[in-house]
Amino acid sequence: MKPTMTGWFVYLLILASWGLAALLAHGAENSIPTGMAGDGWSAARYASLSWSAVGVVLACAYLARRRETDSAGVLALVAASGLFVAVAALYTLGIAVERERQNYWDAYHFTALIWTYFLASCASLWSSLTSAKGGSTLGSLLIGPATLSVALAVLWWLWTWLPWMQNLQGWFARLGFLLTHG
Repeated sequence: MKPTMTGWFVYLLILASWGLAALLAHGAENSIPTGMAGDGWSAARYASLSWSAVGVVLACAYLARRRETDSAGVLALVAASGLFVAVAALYTLGIAVERERQNYWDAYHFTALIWTYFLASCASLWSSLTSAKGGSTLGSLLIGPATLSVALAVLWWLWTWLPWMQNLQGWFARLGFLLTHG
């Protein structure tokens, strides 16, 4: 069967999401400075890249679902793209916190990365479940990592406003310190 224009566009968007995620992670690794503000990329660039990446993943999921033929295989690729974007956003967030950008970035920039992680994880879970239901083996394999990714996002959200979750995290931190430091 000859691919339609929508089919080519979906594949192009999948490649674009991989490229944006790779650029986000590469920029985090090489351009988030440990020194003063003003070095490297601006925080707005990371927010723009993350919003662009998750927008492309959501567009891919929508367009792949509309396809009449082979939507399961394409949705499995969209699920992989969603996980790739989610991991890149989480990696960028971790690098930014590790290099102490809290003093130089606004809450918006951190929130953009967190929302990118959550939305890309949800798109990945939906795409993997839908593609597995359509018979895709790759979609079946991606259900576990996508579910874990969404569960981590939900736990992270619960930790921000539930005191008992913060106490539980503190208990694990103390236990880890005592186990490693005697």
